[in-house]
Amino acid sequence: MYFLILIKFLHQKLEFCYKYYPYYFLLFVIFNDLRITDLRIGLFNELLDIKYVSIIFTVFCLLILLNGSNFLDGLNTLVIGYYILVSGILILVSAQFNLLLNDNIFYFLIFLIIIFLFNFFGKIYLGDSGSYLISFFAAFFILDFIINNVRVSPYLVCLLLWYPAFENLFSILRRILFSTKIHKADQSHLHQMIFKFFLKKKLINEKYLNTFTGNIINFFNFTIFILFYKYYLFTKFLAIAILFNLFVYLICYLYIKKKLNHF
Repeated sequence: MYFLILIKFLHQKLEFCYKYYPYYFLLFVIFNDLRITDLRIGLFNELLDIKYVSIIFTVFCLLILLNGSNFLDGLNTLVIGYYILVSGILILVSAQFNLLLNDNIFYFLIFLIIIFLFNFFGKIYLGDSGSYLISFFAAFFILDFIINNVRVSPYLVCLLLWYPAFENLFSILRRILFSTKIHKADQSHLHQMIFKFFLKKKLINEKYLNTFTGNIINFFNFTIFILFYKYYLFTKFLAIAILFNLFVYLICYLYIKKKLNHF
């Protein structure tokens, strides 16, 4: 009871300040010197050697991730479950291959699991501030991990965060293509279309469909993460995995969109 009251109180306070989050990220990156400096591409690395370029690029990546995570926050457990997977894979990789990892990620993971249980049963919801906060902490742990383990390919980060990042990019391109305002919310994100597809098919009780859909998507990502995390040093394998994910996303989107138009 007290835990829920605390969460709701923090949520209300965060709703007030989340509009200014780009400025907070800029200050955070500067003061903590958490910068992306390696993309395994010579020309880009030369640019990222310039401090201010790497700061701007890092903040840009953070904004993509956080906005993408906010786009995903339409199904119970989808965002929370996704970052449970990301945190779990970081812990697994660091433990199995003796890599450095911020110990506070264990507290973060425990917090996510607790929130997951409440969200699973529809007792608490993230909202804008909640999705921003969770994805921000996840981004911090990932940045800290990649900076302290220079041998690890940066494409491991791309693999772990591909879904919210691509959801953001694809949504922007889709809205530009159909002459829709970029900032205007819609119901055409992949997870929403998958939900509508299952709803039309009546494959599962509507009461459980929201949570079911979120977990189905996370199960796909869990499978990909487990198959490829051992290639944390091998950029080419990780790039193949990322391209495969993008291909699956686009195929699913086009297939489901076509099916929904036929209902």
